[in-house]
Amino acid sequence: MRPLGESDPTEVGQYRVLAELGRGGMGRVLLGNGPDGRLVAVKLVREIFAEDDGFRERFRREVTHSRRVSGAYTAPVIDADPDAPTPWLASAFVIGPSLQQAVETGGVLPEEPALRLAAGLAAALAEVHRAGLVHRDLKPANVLLAEDGPRVIDFGIARATDTDTGESQLTHTGWLVGSPPYMSPEHVDGRELTPASDVFSLGSVLVMGCTGTSPFAGSSPPQTLYRVVHADPDLSALPARVRRIAAACLAKDPSERPDLDRLREMIGDIAASARPWPARVHKLIADQRAEIARVLDPTGAQTVDSSAGAPTMAATRPQPVPPSSSDDQPPAEPATKAAVPALRRYRTFAIIGTLSMLVAVVAVIWAVVQSSRSPSHTSAADDTTTPTTSSSQQTTPTTSSSQQTTPTTSSGQQTTRPIGPESWNNSSTDQTPFTQDALLPQRFTNDKGIEFARVAGGVQPCDEAASGDGPQAGSDVVTELTSRGCAQVMAGVYLEQPGPYATPDNPVLVAVSVFAFADKATADNVYTYLTGTTNARWNLSTWCTQTGPGRNPCLPGISHGLRYQHTRVSGRYVIAAVSNRTDLSNDSTIGPWLSSAAAKAANSSGPQNHDGN
Repeated sequence: MRPLGESDPTEVGQYRVLAELGRGGMGRVLLGNGPDGRLVAVKLVREIFAEDDGFRERFRREVTHSRRVSGAYTAPVIDADPDAPTPWLASAFVIGPSLQQAVETGGVLPEEPALRLAAGLAAALAEVHRAGLVHRDLKPANVLLAEDGPRVIDFGIARATDTDTGESQLTHTGWLVGSPPYMSPEHVDGRELTPASDVFSLGSVLVMGCTGTSPFAGSSPPQTLYRVVHADPDLSALPARVRRIAAACLAKDPSERPDLDRLREMIGDIAASARPWPARVHKLIADQRAEIARVLDPTGAQTVDSSAGAPTMAATRPQPVPPSSSDDQPPAEPATKAAVPALRRYRTFAIIGTLSMLVAVVAVIWAVVQSSRSPSHTSAADDTTTPTTSSSQQTTPTTSSSQQTTPTTSSGQQTTRPIGPESWNNSSTDQTPFTQDALLPQRFTNDKGIEFARVAGGVQPCDEAASGDGPQAGSDVVTELTSRGCAQVMAGVYLEQPGPYATPDNPVLVAVSVFAFADKATADNVYTYLTGTTNARWNLSTWCTQTGPGRNPCLPGISHGLRYQHTRVSGRYVIAAVSNRTDLSNDSTIGPWLSSAAAKAANSSGPQNHDGN
């Protein structure tokens, strides 16, 4: 959740705007307060669409369809104005993380919560279908985990199944409507969509909730779409009861999938529970409620207990922390370390048979979107690609993200003297704490206009900061670092956020390492060692999330694609950032985009993030 800027609207219709909740390809979502005191999520359409009369007509029709939907497991549309200068709609605001956020930051769902999720999704889809609609875009990001159960949101591309006589797809040139990992086979093939299509998507969402990934995820959108149509999903990791339900939902033939009545029978009765989700999810809910309270009353007169009785998590599990800048930003979790292997070529994937033309068309559609991103200049001299080497094994450090101490800073005595860049040159004068928020930005936007959010982070021991998969022996690099006073490293993981130029299914990941040394002379010496003839910077570790697409670069035994790296010195700090795309692409045309992400991440990290500086 972000505070409003000077150019942001203060009112939309009858709603007073309080903050920005997030942004996406169609526009942005604002937190609003109605005259009756009710909180709403106001979706403002991007100006480029507002100028399209055809879009306005489709938007008006979609609003009409969406207002038919109600029910305990939906967030109903309660107001809209498709004829406003900037079209908007308002839906009931639901406190709770999306399933995507909950899994990426807190881990997968056990069997009972997964069955509760399935039951809630089935109930929500029953309301959608009762209104004569097909949702068409059911995915983890469109499922909120509220305190009393799930909520299905975003009917922006819902389609009427019987009354819609005009153009039914809310599309724009170059867009692929829907989310490839959660589409049904008939959706991919361009065939008629029915309620059975939503049942297929429900099965995919359920698998993601229990495993952390879509059952059809591929290394590229065309490959994902091919797998949706042709591949049998691997459901072996699912609990037995969940596996039976998912397998039925994911039948390729729509006629073989259970209808919602049959699906509810398969799920069975769900016991009532005051806390239906794992404790870590309720912690996220409580933290978000506290954030809302701070927005409503900055003076602190309103108080919200964010602890909610949640037990302390084990150090090896993701440990959510309160979001501080955006509702759509997952709280930080301990970073998983993997040594970063160098570039390795992928085998070409040839699609044979009747689907080849379909996938080729989809690839062209995707290329239209990507072509708008194509850069015309090369990367900076300090950003280089990697030489060829082998991949690495994943290791999970045992250091908890809550251990945020710094042996290299000063004694911490109170001082009233000014603090600034000059003080960063020596540990005796530097007052910057060795914490995530002091050294790592919550968000940054690179020179391509793409926003990145910190999704994981924490202190790791220095002996985890390098591996042997670069040009040097990993132990030699660690020895060089520790001999210069390195005891620990601040690790941060950033993921590309949705936006007009983003790749939502294959976001770019940037891993940042911040080292603190006794003084600037030592930092300069370390920088020379890392970037000189040894090229040891390629031995520095990549940090990953433990679940979701952010874990891909750390998976063992795979190629890790094209990477770019940027290293700099800021006072006594050495800051290194490495970027690659989470689909592990080695397409050279994305190089400038990776270069821009790594450079901005490195330049945005460092002691300048500390409020006291």
